[in-house]
Amino acid sequence: MKDLGPQNADRVEAFVSTIDSYEPKMMATQGDLFRLFARFISRSLDGRYLERHPPHELLPDIEQLLAGTLVRPSDQVSVQLRLSPDPSGRRGVLIACLRDQRFIYSVAKQGLDFLGLKTYRALHGVVPVVRDAHGTLTGVGTTEAVREAFFWAEVEADHLAERHQEVENYLRGRLHASQAVVDDFAKLVGVVQSLADCFVELGKRASSPDRRQA
Repeated sequence: MKDLGPQNADRVEAFVSTIDSYEPKMMATQGDLFRLFARFISRSLDGRYLERHPPHELLPDIEQLLAGTLVRPSDQVSVQLRLSPDPSGRRGVLIACLRDQRFIYSVAKQGLDFLGLKTYRALHGVVPVVRDAHGTLTGVGTTEAVREAFFWAEVEADHLAERHQEVENYLRGRLHASQAVVDDFAKLVGVVQSLADCFVELGKRASSPDRRQA
């Protein structure tokens, strides 16, 4: 089997070096913030993906992802479907952002499949960010940063324009439900463990010599 390790590393390194020379358009006044964000997102990209999607294609997508999630109240799941300037109304870009936790990417992908949306390409990554009291992203990678999950996907489906609200509401609800399940899991494990400990203790008491003689 051919070893692609060095080749992959070279592609990732070349992509990271391209970030510094890229001039953002939507984030023109926040170029430094964009470059920090793009560097963190690049950690989730491998060489095979970069071979199919070169920097001139990916960097505008990463910029769109940041611009679309620049403001997010900390307690909200942000989901936006942005329609492409296509007269057929079939194509668009889905952008999502929320507090990081397990299973987010798989939950989002399953949601797109359930809705019958074809995914052409997707970006996802976890970035430690700082937001102010209004939810505006002001920093990346600092000591007080909180890990957030970011998701971008180019999608297509029949009547996508008409289904705009349906798609956003469904995915937002699905991600909210996923958050609740993961948040409650540790509590449920604690409850089950406490019950198991009680049964073990009761078993010890029932089998003790004093108990048997009584």
